[in-house]
Amino acid sequence: MKKIIVIMIAILLTGCTADCNLTINKDLSMSESVEVLNKTSIIEEGYDLPRTGIMSRINSYYDTDYFDDYSYDLVLEDINSGAIFERKYDTILTYNDSFFLNWLFDDIDILQTDKLITMTFHLSESSVFESDPLDSDFVFNYVNINIKNPYKITAGNYDSINDDTLTWNYSSSNLKDELTFTFDTSILTNGTIVSNPVSINYTTVAVTQKDNFNMLYILIPIFGIILLGTGIVYIIYKKKNDV
Repeated sequence: MKKIIVIMIAILLTGCTADCNLTINKDLSMSESVEVLNKTSIIEEGYDLPRTGIMSRINSYYDTDYFDDYSYDLVLEDINSGAIFERKYDTILTYNDSFFLNWLFDDIDILQTDKLITMTFHLSESSVFESDPLDSDFVFNYVNINIKNPYKITAGNYDSINDDTLTWNYSSSNLKDELTFTFDTSILTNGTIVSNPVSINYTTVAVTQKDNFNMLYILIPIFGIILLGTGIVYIIYKKKNDV
Protein backbone atom coordinates (compact mmCIF):
# COMPACT_ATOMS: atom_id res chain seq x y z
CA MET A 1 0.00 0.00 0.00
CA LYS A 2 2.82 2.42 0.85
CA LYS A 3 4.40 1.89 -2.59
CA ILE A 4 1.06 2.56 -4.30
CA ILE A 5 0.58 5.82 -2.40
CA VAL A 6 4.15 6.91 -3.18
CA ILE A 7 3.48 6.40 -6.89
CA MET A 8 0.21 8.32 -6.60
CA ILE A 9 1.88 11.33 -5.02
CA ALA A 10 4.81 11.06 -7.41
CA ILE A 11 2.41 11.81 -10.25
CA LEU A 12 1.77 15.17 -8.65
CA LEU A 13 5.49 15.86 -8.17
CA THR A 14 6.90 14.65 -11.49
CA GLY A 15 9.88 16.69 -12.61
CA CYS A 16 9.57 19.27 -9.83
CA THR A 17 10.57 19.78 -6.22
CA ALA A 18 8.95 19.16 -2.86
CA ASP A 19 9.48 21.41 0.16
CA CYS A 20 9.01 19.65 3.51
CA ASN A 21 8.89 22.25 6.28
CA LEU A 22 8.96 20.98 9.86
CA THR A 23 8.74 23.14 12.97
CA ILE A 24 9.77 21.87 16.40
CA ASN A 25 8.17 23.96 19.16
CA LYS A 26 9.56 24.69 22.62
CA ASP A 27 7.30 22.03 24.18
CA LEU A 28 8.63 19.51 21.59
CA SER A 29 5.35 19.40 19.70
CA MET A 30 5.70 19.60 15.92
CA SER A 31 3.97 21.01 12.87
CA GLU A 32 4.46 19.82 9.30
CA SER A 33 3.83 21.70 6.07
CA VAL A 34 4.66 19.99 2.78
CA GLU A 35 4.30 21.78 -0.54
CA VAL A 36 4.11 19.48 -3.55
CA LEU A 37 4.11 21.07 -6.99
CA ASN A 38 4.20 20.08 -10.62
CA LYS A 39 4.11 21.94 -13.89
CA THR A 40 0.60 23.22 -14.46
CA SER A 41 0.73 22.04 -18.07
CA ILE A 42 1.34 18.44 -16.91
CA ILE A 43 -1.41 18.55 -14.30
CA GLU A 44 -3.86 19.84 -16.92
CA GLU A 45 -3.31 16.79 -19.16
CA GLY A 46 -6.62 14.93 -19.39
CA TYR A 47 -8.51 17.64 -17.49
CA ASP A 48 -10.16 20.94 -18.40
CA LEU A 49 -8.52 22.84 -15.54
CA PRO A 50 -5.48 22.25 -13.28
CA ARG A 51 -7.79 22.44 -10.25
CA THR A 52 -9.71 19.40 -11.55
CA GLY A 53 -6.49 17.44 -12.06
CA ILE A 54 -5.17 18.29 -8.59
CA MET A 55 -8.47 17.48 -6.84
CA SER A 56 -8.65 14.12 -8.65
CA ARG A 57 -5.27 13.17 -7.19
CA ILE A 58 -5.94 14.59 -3.72
CA ASN A 59 -9.26 12.74 -3.48
CA SER A 60 -7.44 9.51 -4.26
CA TYR A 61 -5.04 10.23 -1.37
CA TYR A 62 -7.88 10.81 1.06
CA ASP A 63 -9.47 7.48 0.10
CA THR A 64 -6.71 5.94 2.25
CA ASP A 65 -6.07 6.20 5.99
CA TYR A 66 -2.74 7.94 5.44
CA PHE A 67 -4.19 11.42 5.03
CA ASP A 68 -6.97 11.44 7.64
CA ASP A 69 -5.15 13.97 9.85
CA TYR A 70 -3.94 16.27 7.05
CA SER A 71 -5.51 19.51 5.89
CA TYR A 72 -4.58 21.04 2.54
CA ASP A 73 -4.69 24.22 0.45
CA LEU A 74 -4.50 24.25 -3.33
CA VAL A 75 -1.76 26.15 -5.15
CA LEU A 76 -2.94 27.28 -8.61
CA GLU A 77 -0.44 29.25 -10.68
CA ASP A 78 0.41 29.63 -14.35
CA ILE A 79 3.72 27.74 -14.20
CA ASN A 80 3.46 25.37 -11.21
CA SER A 81 0.41 24.10 -9.34
CA GLY A 82 -0.21 21.61 -6.58
CA ALA A 83 -1.10 21.62 -2.90
CA ILE A 84 0.23 22.31 0.58
CA PHE A 85 -0.45 19.54 3.11
CA GLU A 86 -0.37 20.37 6.83
CA ARG A 87 -0.54 18.39 10.06
CA LYS A 88 0.30 18.89 13.75
CA TYR A 89 1.85 16.44 16.23
CA ASP A 90 1.65 16.46 20.03
CA THR A 91 5.30 15.42 20.34
CA ILE A 92 8.32 14.72 18.17
CA LEU A 93 7.81 11.05 19.02
CA THR A 94 4.47 10.84 17.19
CA TYR A 95 6.00 12.31 14.04
CA ASN A 96 6.76 8.69 13.19
CA ASP A 97 3.13 8.59 11.97
CA SER A 98 3.78 11.14 9.22
CA PHE A 99 3.01 9.95 5.70
CA PHE A 100 5.73 12.18 4.30
CA LEU A 101 8.28 10.80 6.77
CA ASN A 102 7.46 7.26 5.63
CA TRP A 103 7.57 8.44 2.05
CA LEU A 104 11.25 9.43 2.29
CA PHE A 105 12.59 7.60 5.35
CA ASP A 106 12.22 4.19 6.96
CA ASP A 107 12.10 5.45 10.55
CA ILE A 108 13.41 7.93 13.13
CA ASP A 109 15.68 7.29 16.08
CA ILE A 110 15.19 9.79 18.92
CA LEU A 111 17.62 9.78 21.81
CA GLN A 112 17.80 12.12 24.80
CA THR A 113 20.96 12.30 26.90
CA ASP A 114 20.55 14.79 29.72
CA LYS A 115 19.67 18.07 27.93
CA LEU A 116 20.67 16.93 24.44
CA ILE A 117 18.20 15.40 21.99
CA THR A 118 19.36 13.70 18.78
CA MET A 119 16.98 12.95 15.93
CA THR A 120 18.16 10.62 13.14
CA PHE A 121 16.09 9.89 10.04
CA HIS A 122 17.13 6.77 8.07
CA LEU A 123 16.70 7.09 4.30
CA SER A 124 14.38 4.54 2.70
CA GLU A 125 16.10 1.81 0.68
CA SER A 126 13.71 2.41 -2.25
CA SER A 127 14.76 5.93 -3.14
CA VAL A 128 12.17 8.25 -4.70
CA PHE A 129 15.02 9.64 -6.82
CA GLU A 130 15.95 6.39 -8.58
CA SER A 131 15.22 6.51 -12.29
CA ASP A 132 13.43 3.56 -13.90
CA PRO A 133 13.01 3.67 -17.69
CA LEU A 134 9.59 2.08 -17.29
CA ASP A 135 8.53 4.59 -14.65
CA SER A 136 10.38 7.69 -15.78
CA ASP A 137 7.40 9.84 -14.78
CA PHE A 138 7.80 8.81 -11.16
CA VAL A 139 11.15 10.45 -10.46
CA PHE A 140 11.73 13.51 -8.29
CA ASN A 141 14.33 16.12 -9.09
CA TYR A 142 14.74 17.62 -5.62
CA VAL A 143 13.26 17.39 -2.15
CA ASN A 144 14.17 20.16 0.29
CA ILE A 145 13.75 19.43 4.00
CA ASN A 146 13.69 22.46 6.30
CA ILE A 147 13.55 21.93 10.07
CA LYS A 148 12.98 24.96 12.28
CA ASN A 149 14.14 24.45 15.86
CA PRO A 150 14.02 26.95 18.76
CA TYR A 151 16.95 25.30 20.55
CA LYS A 152 20.68 25.55 20.01
CA ILE A 153 22.00 23.10 17.43
CA THR A 154 25.14 21.32 18.64
CA ALA A 155 25.69 18.88 15.75
CA GLY A 156 24.20 17.75 12.45
CA ASN A 157 24.85 16.79 8.83
CA TYR A 158 22.63 19.52 7.33
CA ASP A 159 23.56 21.17 4.04
CA SER A 160 22.96 24.68 5.36
CA ILE A 161 21.72 26.57 8.42
CA ASN A 162 19.99 29.93 8.58
CA ASP A 163 19.31 31.23 12.09
CA ASP A 164 17.05 28.55 13.60
CA THR A 165 16.36 26.59 10.39
CA LEU A 166 18.33 23.56 9.18
CA THR A 167 18.12 22.56 5.51
CA TRP A 168 18.86 19.33 3.68
CA ASN A 169 18.71 19.31 -0.13
CA TYR A 170 18.05 15.80 -1.37
CA SER A 171 18.47 14.73 -5.00
CA SER A 172 19.75 11.71 -6.90
CA SER A 173 23.26 13.18 -6.67
CA ASN A 174 22.97 14.16 -3.00
CA LEU A 175 21.61 11.24 -1.01
CA LYS A 176 22.74 10.91 2.60
CA ASP A 177 21.95 7.56 4.22
CA GLU A 178 20.63 9.46 7.19
CA LEU A 179 19.54 12.93 8.22
CA THR A 180 20.69 13.73 11.74
CA PHE A 181 20.96 16.67 14.14
CA THR A 182 21.36 17.29 17.87
CA PHE A 183 20.01 20.20 19.90
CA ASP A 184 20.39 21.43 23.47
CA THR A 185 17.04 21.98 25.22
CA SER A 186 18.70 24.19 27.85
CA ILE A 187 19.70 26.95 25.40
CA LEU A 188 17.58 28.76 22.80
CA THR A 189 19.05 29.73 19.43
CA ASN A 190 19.35 33.36 20.61
CA GLY A 191 21.49 32.25 23.57
CA THR A 192 18.78 32.51 26.22
CA ILE A 193 19.20 29.95 29.01
CA VAL A 194 16.13 27.77 29.68
CA SER A 195 15.56 27.34 33.39
CA ASN A 196 13.46 24.16 33.11
CA PRO A 197 14.58 22.23 30.01
CA VAL A 198 11.85 20.12 28.45
CA SER A 199 12.35 16.35 28.19
CA ILE A 200 10.83 13.61 26.06
CA ASN A 201 7.91 11.66 27.46
CA TYR A 202 8.43 8.26 25.86
CA THR A 203 5.02 7.02 27.04
CA THR A 204 3.32 9.18 24.39
CA VAL A 205 4.65 7.16 21.44
CA ALA A 206 1.77 6.20 19.14
CA VAL A 207 1.51 2.95 17.21
CA THR A 208 2.73 3.62 13.69
CA GLN A 209 1.27 2.32 10.47
CA LYS A 210 4.28 0.03 10.11
CA ASP A 211 3.52 -1.44 13.54
CA ASN A 212 -0.06 -2.03 12.43
CA PHE A 213 1.15 -3.95 9.39
CA ASN A 214 3.45 -6.03 11.59
CA MET A 215 0.54 -6.81 13.90
CA LEU A 216 -1.49 -8.07 10.94
CA TYR A 217 1.30 -10.50 10.07
CA ILE A 218 0.99 -11.88 13.61
CA LEU A 219 -2.82 -12.00 13.82
CA ILE A 220 -3.57 -13.50 10.40
CA PRO A 221 -1.70 -16.81 11.08
CA ILE A 222 -3.36 -17.03 14.51
CA PHE A 223 -6.83 -16.63 13.02
CA GLY A 224 -5.91 -19.18 10.35
CA ILE A 225 -4.93 -21.74 12.99
CA ILE A 226 -8.15 -21.10 14.93
CA LEU A 227 -10.28 -21.57 11.80
CA LEU A 228 -8.37 -24.72 10.85
CA GLY A 229 -8.82 -26.17 14.32
CA THR A 230 -12.53 -25.34 14.32
CA GLY A 231 -12.91 -27.05 10.95
CA ILE A 232 -11.17 -30.22 12.15
CA VAL A 233 -13.34 -30.39 15.29
CA TYR A 234 -16.48 -29.93 13.17
CA ILE A 235 -15.47 -32.71 10.76
CA ILE A 236 -14.80 -35.15 13.65
CA TYR A 237 -18.11 -34.20 15.26
CA LYS A 238 -19.95 -34.67 11.96
CA LYS A 239 -18.45 -38.12 11.39
CA LYS A 240 -19.41 -39.27 14.88
CA ASN A 241 -23.00 -38.16 14.37
CA ASP A 242 -23.18 -39.85 10.98
CA VAL A 243 -22.09 -43.10 12.56
